[in-house]
Amino acid sequence: MGLGTHPYVAGLCDVGQGSYAWLQPDGGWGWSNAGLIVDGDEALLVDTLYDVPLTQTMLDGFEAALPGVSITTLVNTHSNGDHCNGNELLHGAEILTSVIAAEEMTREKPALMVGLLEAAPTMGVVGEFFQHCFGRFDFGSVNRPEPTSTFSGATTRTVGDTVVDLVEVTGAEGDQNVEHKRDVRADVRNQPRRGCWHLERRPPGYRKHRVQDQGRHIQIPAHLAGARSG
Repeated sequence: MGLGTHPYVAGLCDVGQGSYAWLQPDGGWGWSNAGLIVDGDEALLVDTLYDVPLTQTMLDGFEAALPGVSITTLVNTHSNGDHCNGNELLHGAEILTSVIAAEEMTREKPALMVGLLEAAPTMGVVGEFFQHCFGRFDFGSVNRPEPTSTFSGATTRTVGDTVVDLVEVTGAEGDQNVEHKRDVRADVRNQPRRGCWHLERRPPGYRKHRVQDQGRHIQIPAHLAGARSG
């Protein structure tokens, strides 16, 4: 199967086999993507967005396109706010992340961004750049709950009849050394590979490997333009 590219258009992108992406062009500072695994009337969401209004828009989009589907599990891939600041809207869902990410969330609070934006006018060129990148997000309305569950190494969750393996991998974002920053990847058993950021479908008997390994797959990067399939 040849390599293809989905149009990088804002909103819901059906990448096939029950996988969906929520895309936010241009994918720059704070404009992250999210992923959804659907099986029957259940779904697992990979990441929320940078603020509550953006996340609500995403959830409304899911509801309109997938009526009757309920998000039972939310997986936060890591602690950066553009992947978890909308968690409060997932009422009743399990909020799951790694132990490391949960610890980092206690330090990376939305109030920090509020304070920096308030101070930005006094910070010269740096403040102007900060406002340009982050001034459009509503950090003041974020009331982010703590994760309800954490894990180290690996764990599993079931969505309908689909088993999802959650695995810690070396992270690709953050201001820490990559050897210490870890993200969460989801592997879906017994299906052709599919994915969103750290989310991939794999065939039976697969051997675990890092996200950057080659092979036929569907991948929607967290910030990069385009949902690529092949």
